[in-house]
Amino acid sequence: MEPLTDLIGELRTYNQWENTHQHQYGQLIFPLEGNLVIKTKIHNLLLNDDKIFFLLPNCEHSFFSNTFNKFLILNIPKTFISLNNQDGSSIVYDVSEKWKAIRYLVLNEISKANNDNSALRGLFSYVSRQLYNERKPPSILFIHQNYNQKLGLNTLAQIENYNPTYYLEWFYKNIGKTPYQYITEIRVKKAKELLEQTDLTHLEIAIQIGFEHQSSFTRVFKKIEGITPSLYRKSIRNN
Repeated sequence: MEPLTDLIGELRTYNQWENTHQHQYGQLIFPLEGNLVIKTKIHNLLLNDDKIFFLLPNCEHSFFSNTFNKFLILNIPKTFISLNNQDGSSIVYDVSEKWKAIRYLVLNEISKANNDNSALRGLFSYVSRQLYNERKPPSILFIHQNYNQKLGLNTLAQIENYNPTYYLEWFYKNIGKTPYQYITEIRVKKAKELLEQTDLTHLEIAIQIGFEHQSSFTRVFKKIEGITPSLYRKSIRNN
């Protein structure tokens, strides 16, 4: 098969027969109607109009649909893609108002009856920046927003649409530590800010950052910082 050299946009429907293949180009999938079951090495997803799916080149994937459906597909030459395929195959993006506008513009361009792809290429330069900018994993954002809550492995894995075992491997590969270590470090960092900037008691700080007991907070803080919260606060204020 000849390698893809330019962007190709098309409307496509899928049937109930499961198909498995891969291709040397990337594919950005915008749902318009219905849904699509799509599976890769790391995803098993029911894709509908609240998600966008990005298949990186050479990603083996299976797909089928049991509903009436319509999808906007943007086939992307490998040379157009700057994202590294570090986690294996595919990326899921939540549909925001920005992505709805992008979907409309892409749909408008491919509906034009001409062979000039310059406008679509210009639009894709913007799209590719959004793909890169939103690459920060949603589970990491979720941790930063909810570090003071109980965050289970299953919850974090589900946010990425990964199974828990793969999520642990993926997290360590990308972050260099376990989710527990990462969450704990965020909590201690916040505790340091509260020790420096407020007169909250150690118990109040412990509860505010997600510890049930002051003793647990003190133990974890000393393990990471090498000093107790009391001595940390005293040293900061003395300075």
